[in-house]
Amino acid sequence: MCGQLRVGAQPATSHSASPRRPVARPGAITVEPHTRAFLVWTTGILALLLLVLGVALGTWTVRRSFPQTVGTVDVEGLSGTVEVLRDAQGIPQIYADNAEDLFRTQGFVLAHHCPDE
Repeated sequence: MCGQLRVGAQPATSHSASPRRPVARPGAITVEPHTRAFLVWTTGILALLLLVLGVALGTWTVRRSFPQTVGTVDVEGLSGTVEVLRDAQGIPQIYADNAEDLFRTQGFVLAHHCPDE
């Protein structure tokens, strides 16, 4: 009996329902499907945590630079009481008993609007 030999032809494949697993290359790392899902979920959760942390840090940094607009502040060098009121746009109006306190408070309020250097 003589058999037939085909050169350069693909081997005959059966079209069965079970898929063929790819053959791993030597030295390649294979990951099981459940391990891959765990890695994807873990990476997603870590990315979400980093995003939340970044937003919180950014919000804290921006809000920290805002001037104090309510309450009482003790400032050295004032001889009397000074009142600072802000209008609807946030523009300060300063009321003081004398010019020296007025100008010292004006510098204090202006310094609180400038960024730290």
